Amino acid sequence: MKNWTGIAIIMVLIGWSMESCTRYTCEDFKTGEYRYADENFKDVRVTRTETEQTEYSQRNGKDVADIYSIVWDGPCSHNLIFKSTNSEVDQFHTKYDTIRVRIVEITDKGYVFETFLNGQNPSGELIKVK
Repeated sequence: MKNWTGIAIIMVLIGWSMESCTRYTCEDFKTGEYRYADENFKDVRVTRTETEQTEYSQRNGKDVADIYSIVWDGPCSHNLIFKSTNSEVDQFHTKYDTIRVRIVEITDKGYVFETFLNGQNPSGELIKVK
């Protein structure tokens, strides 16, 4: 019986140590590929480098890429400055609009954020894919 107890303890410790290895920090979100957790935006794909974020989606049956400059001004906050889009319709932003983004919670799959633009502050969740 002692052997089984010892094996069980070892398995729990291994599982715990593996879980702790995958915990994210804000630094992990400065680059990568993401998708929105919200089903309404399930087709939107986000790619991020240290200086640029591109959001790929479809509008009116056409592939659209919205491109933003990204400026990190804190460990868990950044500004997205709208640069361009290839969309001819439904343009949500004008050039140089700035979206203030703050990471408010880190999850086991990504992070919850809130944004600030033109007096509005919607929130959401991004799931890290890569």
